[in-house]
Amino acid sequence: MTIADVDDVLAAVTRSPLSWKADTLAWRLRLSFAERQALGIGTIGATDMNKAQRAERRRQSRIKRNRERRRQAKQCEATIRGCWYMVASQRLKLGAW
Repeated sequence: MTIADVDDVLAAVTRSPLSWKADTLAWRLRLSFAERQALGIGTIGATDMNKAQRAERRRQSRIKRNRERRRQAKQCEATIRGCWYMVASQRLKLGAW
């Protein structure tokens, strides 16, 4: 392929670029969900999981992540309260209050 041919191809692509939906591109690339996850690809679909299934998986992941975040916040709050009670009880014993 000569430089002129390359320039012609680039000009043609620039004039009318192809744009595919995520699932169509996944089909063309034969990209499975496992490969997609391993490569860290988030903008191309997967051949073995459609758009609705990926959305449900993201929703479940978000729910799990939020649940874990709330659980950790409760533990942190309980630790702070526990420390406050320990300090308060020590001060009461010493007659500081």
